[in-house]
Amino acid sequence: MEKIKKIPKTYIFLILAVISALLYPFSKILFIITGLSAVIFTINKPYNLFFALVFIVIHLTINSYFIVVDTVEYEKINSVQFGSGKCYINKNIKISPGNILFGNFYIDKEKSKPFFKPVYTYDGKLSVFQAPVISKILQFRSDMSNYLFYSSGGKITVAQALILGDKKFISDNLKDAYTISGLFHLLSMSGSHVAIVTAIFLSVLFFLPLKIRFIAASCGALFLIMLGGFNITVIRASIFAAIIMMAYVFDLKVNSKKFILFIAGLFLLVSPASINNISFLMSFGAVFGIIYMMKSGYGIIKTAIITGTAATLITAPLSMYVFGTTNHLSILSTMIVSPVIYLHILFAIFALIAPNTAAAPLLIIENISNNMVYFIAKITYFSFIFKTIPFYIMAFTIFFTVWTLFMTGRKKILSLLSLLIIFYPAEKPPKYIFPEISPQDKGFIVFSNNKKEIFYQGSEARFRYNFMPTAAKYGVKVFDYGSITVFGGKNNYIKIKNIGKDNFTNLCLNEYNKKCSYFYHTRSNSIKNNDIHDNITHIIWKNNISDKSIIEISKYGSFYVK
Repeated sequence: MEKIKKIPKTYIFLILAVISALLYPFSKILFIITGLSAVIFTINKPYNLFFALVFIVIHLTINSYFIVVDTVEYEKINSVQFGSGKCYINKNIKISPGNILFGNFYIDKEKSKPFFKPVYTYDGKLSVFQAPVISKILQFRSDMSNYLFYSSGGKITVAQALILGDKKFISDNLKDAYTISGLFHLLSMSGSHVAIVTAIFLSVLFFLPLKIRFIAASCGALFLIMLGGFNITVIRASIFAAIIMMAYVFDLKVNSKKFILFIAGLFLLVSPASINNISFLMSFGAVFGIIYMMKSGYGIIKTAIITGTAATLITAPLSMYVFGTTNHLSILSTMIVSPVIYLHILFAIFALIAPNTAAAPLLIIENISNNMVYFIAKITYFSFIFKTIPFYIMAFTIFFTVWTLFMTGRKKILSLLSLLIIFYPAEKPPKYIFPEISPQDKGFIVFSNNKKEIFYQGSEARFRYNFMPTAAKYGVKVFDYGSITVFGGKNNYIKIKNIGKDNFTNLCLNEYNKKCSYFYHTRSNSIKNNDIHDNITHIIWKNNISDKSIIEISKYGSFYVK
């Protein structure tokens, strides 16, 4: 009992907050009871009663309203983007950025992908209200993004992502280069962008007293929330940075190690769905690693190395589990690119203030940073890991990392063993893999006779989010033979030694020959009665004729032959 009393209240608060967030999908009552326990038993009186009341009010209304950040039009519905997720709403309901939607929202478990922003649905009617100030902010954000793109003749595309969180203009090739090089986190507004903006204010205003610079940097970090379209990741990082800096301004002692744990627990109590959000886990994991490895007095180079390493320790296992990709050389790549990204963000901020003056130097900086990323992606492809890991391996690795980072002295070096996760053996592949992708997109993978063969034909989105994770399960990024056709995009991840689509091992693609045991059809309803033979297995999305030799992916799901 005495040992339990010695546990810092911050640790107990975070543990209870994590438990409550895990209980949230199963029981709202248990979630509220555990959340109230975290507040009442770890926060000093009488503040605990105030925060307990705030906690209850938040969760009575948390799924009652959302602020619309953006809308994407489809044929019959609109995809309405919120800061923390999205919702599909009938086009008959007129909605625009800045509107506040009131209704009974809840998370659609079938459409929501684990570790990504949730997809909401709603019961009954929606009430739509206009928020003029928010609308003007979002309109300014959209106008500036479009202006930077069109005024440069479509050449400025990354600056919008760095300061506005708008990645719609970035080409798929450049996105792939950022992913392969391990630098994609630089495109998503998060803690790193808040840190760079803070550094810009502190350095540009060098002639002012330090406390005045901290006040200005705090305002800049909070202003980034509006520029980022009220993105939840920017809100978290900006609030954290602003509180730390204002504590220094008012000479308040803040234990950053305990404070980061408290903030994480607080966000989980406010938004329990964050426990299943990859952006929250990776941003918190990166900051946690940096704070618990960093010491004061380090030089610029040592600080850069430790920052990159610490951020990678927890994010790499998460990335390998969710996306099947990572690149440990991103530690060095981030060090090389960061000074250019600093200038990139600096001139992008100037472009918001004086677009005509700053556009030319911004374009020069953007060309330099883009070429650097393409070059780094090319020379570090050998260290690009294309492999998924099981959940229990990811969880154990992160637990080990956290445990070692809590150690003192040189024992923290044990945390570097977590980087060996890249050597975890991939799953043994079956001979044939026919994944369930969609009615329009087709693909398969063959592992037979010591040959690795691959075929894909379809959209860029399905390739990136459906087909690639299937290939990543087996840790193969170089195939002997095959063809990948990405409509509206390009394959930069998977290498093929011999390009072709008419000579797969023991498999026919749309054309029959006597050597084939499997016949893959890219067109539905293309199997006729005279095509059926006892020695041929047909793989097709959907077919009018049924037979034991016909495998319909739409009915059976992904089909594997071991």
